[in-house]
Amino acid sequence: MVPIVTQGATVRLDTDTVDLDVETFGRLAEDGLRAARRDGPDAALPVLTRAEELYGGDLLEDDLDTPWLTDRRLALRSAYLEVARTIARLTVEDDPDLAIRMLLRILDRDSYDEPAHLNLCLALLRSGRHGEARRRFRVYEGRMHELELPVVPFHELTREVDDAARAAS
Repeated sequence: MVPIVTQGATVRLDTDTVDLDVETFGRLAEDGLRAARRDGPDAALPVLTRAEELYGGDLLEDDLDTPWLTDRRLALRSAYLEVARTIARLTVEDDPDLAIRMLLRILDRDSYDEPAHLNLCLALLRSGRHGEARRRFRVYEGRMHELELPVVPFHELTREVDDAARAAS
């Protein structure tokens, strides 16, 4: 069967006969985020991880001058960022390296994401990577200054990590 369907002057891909990674990503992202809210990490993480692996970048990112794709491109990027945030949140205690990778991927796509910057610094501090946390904090400071926004002081982050360590012991 030919995956191209024509109707008058319209030509479209028959998505019933062709798997599209963008559609699969969207479905997995939605299912994984729903599972994270309802069923917890054990059910959500495999689905979210598969969705994250499928996201290869913005939809047709080499063709950014296509206005009819802008809304879909932004919706998919937003879904990806939510998937990565959720993976980071669910894994920060048990697999901090995975959480750190997810936070870095968020910042690769949105270098002004303040919660991602702060959560990255916290995850690095909790992992004992203090120098790296300080370097990432400087990046965060620069981004917030560019936006003329206030910066959370570094000592507040270290205090939060110290308080969490005391509570755990």
